[in-house]
Amino acid sequence: GMITTSDNLPDLQSALTIDGALAAEASSTITLADVDARQVLAKGDVLHAQDNAVIGTVASVDSATQVTLTSLNVDALADDDEVYVLSPITITLHFEK
Repeated sequence: GMITTSDNLPDLQSALTIDGALAAEASSTITLADVDARQVLAKGDVLHAQDNAVIGTVASVDSATQVTLTSLNVDALADDDEVYVLSPITITLHFEK
């Protein structure tokens, strides 16, 4: 997922980034880099960039590097902006006996 660990402590920094700058309302298809989007995103995820720019809601995760939004990206996005899932946040717990 999007949570990694360093020194056995949770690290909530995102490694998923925008690949290529986009003007506001430029595209409903977003190209991503650095992390396999299929492993960290799902339909319905609301995405924001590191500067709180609104990206949009995921309609589909098309490949490791591409997602389609339900509409055009809302705000302008810079190349290499980190991507965060604003909602929904899913927590999966595993217990050992």
